[in-house]
Amino acid sequence: MLVAEPKVSVIINCFNGERFLSEALGSVLSQTFHDWELIFWDNCSTDNSAGIVSKFLVDERVRYYLASKHTSLGEARNLAVEKASGEWIAFLDCDDVWFANKLEVQVKLIDSSLPPVDLVYSDIALSIESSSDSTALGKSAKSKESISPLLFRSRKGGIAFIWLLFECYIPLPSALVRKSVFREVGGINPKLQVAEDYELFLKVLKTGVISYVSEVLGSYRVHDNNLSHEDYRRTFHESIDIVREVLNDKPIIRAITLSVWKGRFLITALRISDKLTSLSLLKRADYIVGALFYVAIFFPSRVMLKLWKKYFYDLL
Repeated sequence: MLVAEPKVSVIINCFNGERFLSEALGSVLSQTFHDWELIFWDNCSTDNSAGIVSKFLVDERVRYYLASKHTSLGEARNLAVEKASGEWIAFLDCDDVWFANKLEVQVKLIDSSLPPVDLVYSDIALSIESSSDSTALGKSAKSKESISPLLFRSRKGGIAFIWLLFECYIPLPSALVRKSVFREVGGINPKLQVAEDYELFLKVLKTGVISYVSEVLGSYRVHDNNLSHEDYRRTFHESIDIVREVLNDKPIIRAITLSVWKGRFLITALRISDKLTSLSLLKRADYIVGALFYVAIFFPSRVMLKLWKKYFYDLL
């Protein structure tokens, strides 16, 4: 029976995502927590995505919407959220999957958290399935690796927001965002192409409360279609612009944060042997200074946080 106001609205935005779509949809229907609805937003796909999702419509919790025109992913996500009636919003891409207890674990944490939280996330596994040259970006990643650092539970702003300024540690497929807060911060910026989730999380955490499940609750799939040099460069460019805008009233913190982002950009370009980008950035003094700053100060702090998470987090 269709629930009028479910606890969680799951958003799946799809544009020609037939390759892994059945697995993604199945991972939602297999949840041990049942109080959800699934908003499937078809962004004018030309493959068999609509045919695949039609097989899941026997479950009344699954709702299919065909966009009147193709839009950016950010705009499509905003449009899908407008159709949602749940208290919480979760995003799942067509090539990612949730583990069966994902929603159950996170909703229990939400219901028991004081103060009330606005965003909860978890660790997520990396599943690398690409065999093309684009895998250069993922060679160092293990197939079952946590990509989240330590953060304290249920704290407003503070270390959670500060650390987010330096890197987007929240995996989008793992996150649950309170819908009222999503709307209060203006939703997703449709002008961004790859870092729209990063800006959303920054806006939420600037005034909101975050909580974290130290458990792997899903899998992010890395493959040819979602990993490229072009995307990594755009990610850095957009992230730098986002931080510059968010901290426009805090010049000292902004300078430090931008330096770290520029340093990581240069180091990443060198690490993956992106020669053209590396040569271009090596001509910029601010990127060289940023790389030195990152290696000398910020990189050791990341290592310490990971060690703290591994050995001491559960003592908090």
